[in-house]
Amino acid sequence: MSLTTSSGKATVGQVCEAFGISRQAYYAARKAPAVKTSDRRPERRGPWVADATLCDQIRDVVAEFPAWGVRKVWAYLRRLGTIVSRKRVWKRMRAMGLTLPPVSERTPDVPRGQVAVPDSNRRWATDLTTVWTAEDGTLALVPVIDCGDRVVFEVAVTKSQEAPAVLGPVEQSLEAAFGSREGVPNGLELRSDHGPQYTGSDCEKLCRDWRVDHTFAPVGRPTGNAVAERFIQTLKVELIWTRDWRNAEELREAIDQWLRIYNEVRPHEALDWMTPAEKRADNLGIEVNLAA
Repeated sequence: MSLTTSSGKATVGQVCEAFGISRQAYYAARKAPAVKTSDRRPERRGPWVADATLCDQIRDVVAEFPAWGVRKVWAYLRRLGTIVSRKRVWKRMRAMGLTLPPVSERTPDVPRGQVAVPDSNRRWATDLTTVWTAEDGTLALVPVIDCGDRVVFEVAVTKSQEAPAVLGPVEQSLEAAFGSREGVPNGLELRSDHGPQYTGSDCEKLCRDWRVDHTFAPVGRPTGNAVAERFIQTLKVELIWTRDWRNAEELREAIDQWLRIYNEVRPHEALDWMTPAEKRADNLGIEVNLAA
């Protein structure tokens, strides 16, 4: 930009006033933009390979090593002297049908909705958490809860975290609620995470024997087992974290007392301030005696 005019040399202030800009903008415009080293195109380290030639080389590699994916093919071509980017190899292999389809196409995301349901005995949930005691060390707490009415059938306290101890509360709750497998409603789900206790043959047998559909919380989706996890948080805040625990017997007695309050006295916001026992009775059209 030149400051010379027909009436003489203009000052910077006059130029800024004429164009309606600030001095900072004027001086910034005079500076040539610096070229970042990272923006410069890297020098090519090998001869250019035409697409047709690259495709032929890829076919040769895949014919010899059919189980190799894009990264191994790319690395092997570099060892043979063909210097190309991994992205370009992937693009060619995809066009040739030599790559797997995207994960979203292989395993479409089935809509699961919310884990909470409006009806009772439609979906139950279970999970596991731990608590430290002075005499018995780490103990496992295993709740079993109905996702429709939020009634908690049991919170087992056990020293063992093996599958029989963790699945025992589920079977006991099923027996207490329905008596036998013939009494289990059709389509009842058991929701759990992917813990080893729930992915093994013991859980598979339990669900088969009781005619229960086992569904897993989606990986990486915290809301997948939200009802059970939210109950565990409530249990910890209102009871577990309020004191230090001596042993399993003391903890079990305290949980049993608190659980009666949770089911029969404590209003639940998600249930329009009904108690879980009231919601269950309303859903099933019966009087449910949970205190027994």
